[in-house]
Amino acid sequence: MKVNKSYISNNNTYAGNSPRFLIIHNTDNFNAGANALAHAKAQYNGNFKSMSAHYYVDDGDAVYQSAPHSRGCWHVGVNYGGRLFGAVNNKNSIGVEMCVQRRYNFNKAFNNTVELVKQLMIELDIPADRVLQHYDVCSKNCPSQIRAIGKWDEFKARISNSSTSSTCSTSSRVSVKTEVPYTPGLYKVKVDTLNIRSGPSISSRVIGTITDKGTYTITEIKNDSWGRLKSGKGWINCSTAYCEKRKLRDSSKTKDAYTPGLYKVKVDTLNIRSGPSISNRVVGTITDMGTYTLTEIQNGSWGQLKSGKGWINCSTSYCEKR
Repeated sequence: MKVNKSYISNNNTYAGNSPRFLIIHNTDNFNAGANALAHAKAQYNGNFKSMSAHYYVDDGDAVYQSAPHSRGCWHVGVNYGGRLFGAVNNKNSIGVEMCVQRRYNFNKAFNNTVELVKQLMIELDIPADRVLQHYDVCSKNCPSQIRAIGKWDEFKARISNSSTSSTCSTSSRVSVKTEVPYTPGLYKVKVDTLNIRSGPSISSRVIGTITDKGTYTITEIKNDSWGRLKSGKGWINCSTAYCEKRKLRDSSKTKDAYTPGLYKVKVDTLNIRSGPSISNRVVGTITDMGTYTLTEIQNGSWGQLKSGKGWINCSTSYCEKR
């Protein structure tokens, strides 16, 4: 794909990005003329206040780069329960927006996005298992149009044929072990309130709640981390932000796997919250990947900092016990 670099700027970006992941989005702007050039110009002219991306691609003949790889863009957004949120962020990723303007040619835009991603994988030495849906990171229904017709598996299959898939080092692959899929089984709810929805997505209607922090049998998994309750009452998000997978042979054990002690932070940015759950207010961040003492564990993997500044998620996705 030809990449037009005429509209690269630092607008609505910040210094300090070390790309290790590619995150795919849909713009969800269905207005006439809302193509890649229009979005690139808007970012270049400073018209975007709360979002930005590195690339815009559509059903035309050119892709528009809008930010340098060395700068972070605002594309990860708010967390709705994504299992990779925090580990994947604006400081270690490249945002690719596939434009979906009125009367666009989906197949052409889809194919162009595949080709762009293949090029970026080779240029940045990023393997296919580090190419993610926005949904994988924060559970937002994005890229909505690719997901709506079930084309994400095809997308991954096509980019997996890229030469970089076989040339990246073993250590590169190991670092994304958090992408292991969820499977049916027993899940213990870790949060005070977990919504039950009519279908397997954040956009489905809320039809109930779980408030007992109990253990539930999940019979089916869809859309990565959404599990169907055996009771038939609906679907819950089994993400590690909300639930903890139980092994059948350990079903009689009720003690949490995490214990107070020293924990080394493994991710670039880890939120400090006012209480021991994802629903509590963010009161600070840890950015030094340092080692911290946790004096108390609650709700599975939430640890209270000895400093008294708040609580962090000491799950193995984010921390390593010392």
